[in-house]
Amino acid sequence: MRHTIATLGLIASVVIAACGGATTPTPAGTAAGTGAATNEKASLTIMVGGLNKQIYLPNMLSEKLGYFKDQNLDVTLIDEPSGKDSTTALIAGEVEGASGSYDHTIDVAGLGKQLSEVVQLLRAPGEAEMVATSKAGELKSAADFKGRKLGVTSIGSGTHGLTQYLAVKNGLAPTDFTPIAVGAGDTFIAAIKQGT
Repeated sequence: MRHTIATLGLIASVVIAACGGATTPTPAGTAAGTGAATNEKASLTIMVGGLNKQIYLPNMLSEKLGYFKDQNLDVTLIDEPSGKDSTTALIAGEVEGASGSYDHTIDVAGLGKQLSEVVQLLRAPGEAEMVATSKAGELKSAADFKGRKLGVTSIGSGTHGLTQYLAVKNGLAPTDFTPIAVGAGDTFIAAIKQGT
């Protein structure tokens, strides 16, 4: 049952997000504006804030398991290391849908832009703060962030927000550490190995 709900939610998010894009495709099953049934697939481009991240796994699973195809959707997933950048691309009309952290929807509302979240892929952040082995003795909690350079996928990203939240929750100000954009995947792994 949960599998079905998650699948339908992701498909609905793609369709609804696509309807709000600058280059709105014709919905699957209808001719443009007529409501007449067709067999033509709707083409959608979704930018994902890291296809290799487990938090965005439902995007890739929906593609690989054929769920988009089952709904007569021709979906192209584009990998972007940061959900913030995928939101920026959505606002610019470069893509019809974005998969990123929920807080981006709130952030852009403050800029007078309107986005709608149509599905939540996780109930919790699905992320963890990691420490290079060489720094493990020095960094035991977020209270130890003070004066440190901390890697995030990008400035303003969900990982940046999570790091700020943990710092504040542990008595620090967001300005007590320096966020460094390290991306995701290979660049993130390299930064951890270097201990930066």
